Amino acid sequence: MRIAIPISSYMWAGGAELIGNFTTAIKHEYPESEIFLLHNSSNKFTSKIIRIIYSILLIFKLGPLAVFKDVNSIIMGTDNIFSLNDFIRQDEIFQKVDVVETDFSSESLNSIRDKYRLDVIFGASYPLPKEYSGKWIGYITDIQHRRFKNNFTWMERLRRDYIFSQILKHSGVACVNSFDVKNDLVNYYGAEYSDKIRVLPVCPFPRKQWLIDESDMLAKYKLPKKYFLISSQLWVHKSHITAFRALKQISKKHNDVYILCTGDTNDYRNPAYFGYLKDQVKSMGLTDKILFLGLIPKNDQIQIMRKSIAVLQPSIFEGGPGGGAVQNAIALGVRSIVADIPINREIKDPTVTYFTAESYSDLAKKMNDLIGSAYVASKASVIKKGSDMKTILARNIMKTIKEL
Repeated sequence: MRIAIPISSYMWAGGAELIGNFTTAIKHEYPESEIFLLHNSSNKFTSKIIRIIYSILLIFKLGPLAVFKDVNSIIMGTDNIFSLNDFIRQDEIFQKVDVVETDFSSESLNSIRDKYRLDVIFGASYPLPKEYSGKWIGYITDIQHRRFKNNFTWMERLRRDYIFSQILKHSGVACVNSFDVKNDLVNYYGAEYSDKIRVLPVCPFPRKQWLIDESDMLAKYKLPKKYFLISSQLWVHKSHITAFRALKQISKKHNDVYILCTGDTNDYRNPAYFGYLKDQVKSMGLTDKILFLGLIPKNDQIQIMRKSIAVLQPSIFEGGPGGGAVQNAIALGVRSIVADIPINREIKDPTVTYFTAESYSDLAKKMNDLIGSAYVASKASVIKKGSDMKTILARNIMKTIKEL
């Protein structure tokens, strides 16, 4: 099987990890398969121009200061959008497959299809040209813009609706990572697409470097001995405040327990939110107990995760079951406590505990239950489970391709 995967819309850490999962799983189960990464070399520049214009148009929503900061970060390259080299460095699997440049026109894609004898383009998060004559499979992450309209401008909602509707209409198959997302697509875009949407199971597995003990490397963070970890952007719907209130409730009994937060502290839709969270932490008297580490290297985050009591995920919306951090935790055999929203209920793993979404008292109870109980998954069991997950994911991808 000869498979091409477009990567130009996945040029960020979470996107690179998703493509790395697909690529690693396929090569694990079907080593004879050839994989090509399709990259638009002009995409980053074009994306910058579009995003600068978009930011300027948001001036009445965000205010001039926020827009200036956003535009400045885009121009200066501090906006966390990867270059191709950044992307390739994210996973060793990318160094073992070929990168093919394309402008994603029908002429270019048809030429690439013929030259590399492609069987399929898999995982396109944007619709391919109608004149492309090869088989292709779309990928849709989530329908957050429909669930939480206030998080998006009307322009962004229109853009996402157009992209998703075109993928549903013109791809051979559209893949999603949960039944919750499939239900949203059917509800918002039409029941006629139900049979065309395939749910790929989320099958987390660890990278080799994640299982190397690098405790010495963590000295720079001066970590406390006992802590829970939240790894996600500090956005309103991630509901960090629920976890902070839960820590407040248990802090009298467990004064030596902390919460560490990693992830981007800036939400362009609500620039004042991080300041609000810090004010709330101060008012609860938890300034020394809740530590914001910001964006840190992936391997640092993973090593911090391995030494945590558990990962907390209080979010009231996720695009995939558990979100990236919980999937990483499952891959590593680390425990998680997650909100019982429908998409999270699709997780079937003994390391995961549920609490009632937005109930800090229920979360506090579940945190308290785990503080006194030790749990360490063996390296051998983690590796074996990871191998099984690669096989399941790869077979589902291949089944989807062969159904075209």
